[in-house]
Amino acid sequence: MRSREPKDDTNPSTGESSWSGSLATLRKVAWSPALANEWPDALANADLLQQAEKRWAGKVTSRTSHHDLLFTLPDDTFPWSAAVLVSYHRGLFEFELRRDELLITTDHATTETAPAVLDAFLLELTTRGGRHGPTAGQ
Repeated sequence: MRSREPKDDTNPSTGESSWSGSLATLRKVAWSPALANEWPDALANADLLQQAEKRWAGKVTSRTSHHDLLFTLPDDTFPWSAAVLVSYHRGLFEFELRRDELLITTDHATTETAPAVLDAFLLELTTRGGRHGPTAGQ
């Protein structure tokens, strides 16, 4: 995954994350002539984000990191206690689950299987609850 500082797509008037802000950011990258080589990546992530919105808006915070996706728990602050990162490159999605900046698990998916894999990663993120969820051995 590309390592870039995450962009917080928080709505300044409500303080809540904006899924539409994340979509707008990805689409802006997708249509920027200066970033033409990154269009497919940004568009694929925008499509995946749009598919996930109905199931996950309000349960996780959607953020963007350049043209990648970043999901955190709604009340979490940087550095995130837990996060799911999603990138797309050359026809494959890559998923990472991190807790306290440690890599917990990764997976890859095609466009067809990516929504189900994302659901599994976000379920793990919300079920474990970052630092506050169960730990190994419990």
